[in-house]
Amino acid sequence: RHGKDNVIAANLSAYVVPKDPDTGRLNCRRFLGGAKALNEMQTDFARVVGRPVGLERGIEGSKATHTKLKTYYGALERDAPEHKNLTAADLAPQVLKKGIILSAKENPEQVAKRISQTIQQHYDPAIQSATVARTATRQAKADRESLKQLQTRLGPFVKVLRDIPTQYREKVIEGCVKLAQQLRQKLQDQAIEAQRERAREIGRNRSRENSRGRGR
Repeated sequence: RHGKDNVIAANLSAYVVPKDPDTGRLNCRRFLGGAKALNEMQTDFARVVGRPVGLERGIEGSKATHTKLKTYYGALERDAPEHKNLTAADLAPQVLKKGIILSAKENPEQVAKRISQTIQQHYDPAIQSATVARTATRQAKADRESLKQLQTRLGPFVKVLRDIPTQYREKVIEGCVKLAQQLRQKLQDQAIEAQRERAREIGRNRSRENSRGRGR
């Protein structure tokens, strides 16, 4: 649709049903080996496919969570809140239930919890904005570093390209793009084969464990 020569990479999605051939039941661990094996698979893929083209693996064990776009842009546009000033009335125990003679009031723990929630709700937008700003700063730093690395890697190519007559530059670039496509495809094939071999090895190990278990 967009022209074969204009496509740098294609995405492929595979839906696999992890059916255990020994039991006939679904057994994801039989093929993938659990969280540790998945982590290693991501590392191998980043090393074989990502690193040659300048891509780095995500942070292993990261506790980062997804931020919705609505929350992200809302935090960017939100003004910083004014400081929350507590009054004597805020600190006084509030009535929980009124009675004819006696009324139930908050105990010290309930007062502290209510005040903490009030302060948290007041400053929560500011915390979100600070988180967004910190994330944007980190991303900008990472982008600058990636650009610097890319400029360093492309430096020799750009220098050579300048010495090539203008009428030949387009053909040289076209040849380089095709070569890069072939190299990327080769790396992807190697990564897929490595994953298949890992899955086969896990399957063989599981089969040996099951055989030993039945032998007992």
